[in-house]
Amino acid sequence: MAAPGAAYIRYDCYMNFTAIDFETANEKGHPCALGLAVVENGAIVRRESWLIRPYELNIPKFYSDIHGITEDMVADMPEFGERWDAIRIFIENQNIVAHNAGFDIGVLKNALDLYEIAYPRFSYGCTVEVARKVWAKPQVVANHKLNTMAAHLGVEFRHHDASDDAYASAIIAIEAAKKAKAKTFEELLARLGLRLCVFGEASSVRRRPGHDGATRTGSLKYVNGKFVRPKPKAPRL
Repeated sequence: MAAPGAAYIRYDCYMNFTAIDFETANEKGHPCALGLAVVENGAIVRRESWLIRPYELNIPKFYSDIHGITEDMVADMPEFGERWDAIRIFIENQNIVAHNAGFDIGVLKNALDLYEIAYPRFSYGCTVEVARKVWAKPQVVANHKLNTMAAHLGVEFRHHDASDDAYASAIIAIEAAKKAKAKTFEELLARLGLRLCVFGEASSVRRRPGHDGATRTGSLKYVNGKFVRPKPKAPRL
């Protein structure tokens, strides 16, 4: 776990959220690690991380070279379904933050679908979108990637370490709130003209992946390392 960045100072507000980051094992988007940072009243009060045995124990070298997680490291770890009870308490009914939230929420949906777990309810926002609104490109930063933003804010972290990535995302949200003079997460998004998204249904059991080899997450599909929304098929005449 990296040391807290020099730029981080508690922001006296009512900012409450949980920042998350998934690392994935393979092209199907199976999670092999999850990190989170819990923010209460503008302060990071807790950090957690878990190694996860992926649904298919297959971590190609390309993926392990990115995050450093190998098959041997997770072979004896619990799968996502076994980890869920410990993870759920940090996510359900919370505000969730992630850097490129579409990806991390897609990984979560994918895992819930695979293990046929009912969707939790929570709200979420994206610190990439927040950063684009607060720190102009190229006048202030070259881009809004997590490592670029962390360097700009003086945050020391190991990129693609799930715990450190979640921590850096939390710092971005806190520093953005300072600049926007926002006292809550909801107010921050509103001031920036961004939408607070809502995830989950009261009760649901999801289908397993289709037999075409593609991992589906509701209306999302994992393609080339990203979750995308398939184009609707043209109706037959």
